[in-house]
Amino acid sequence: MQLEEFIIWVYCWTDENMTEALGNTTLRSRGFEPTLSDMKVIMMEIVSKFLSYDGDNRVWAYFKTHWLPWFPKLTSRSSFAKQASNLWHVKQRLQERLDQKSRMHAQCYIVDGFPITTAHFKRANKSNHFKGGVGDGFWCR
Repeated sequence: MQLEEFIIWVYCWTDENMTEALGNTTLRSRGFEPTLSDMKVIMMEIVSKFLSYDGDNRVWAYFKTHWLPWFPKLTSRSSFAKQASNLWHVKQRLQERLDQKSRMHAQCYIVDGFPITTAHFKRANKSNHFKGGVGDGFWCR
């Protein structure tokens, strides 16, 4: 699958599941609507996680550099970061929906966590701690 097709698929998935996850809930009760839609911000974060881009700076810079014609209303990095952080509850609902759908298929599970350093990077190849069980940021079984 080409990256363009993947972005379109994630856009459609986010649109469909965001409306189902939120129901009749409104995200804002006052103030201006953001120039970049909330759905696009969440979609950009999902695509950037798939591409292993972490942090608001890298996500914003990647889409500003490579996909600006697709997202012409992409504003400043600080506005993007604030909007993305304020959507944490929506992202949590989307992850819960994805988890519920994946439980229907026993072969796929979602695991969320954070890395724990077991050896300094220079000594990682020589370390015997958790040998065969842990990789660079991945749990191998």
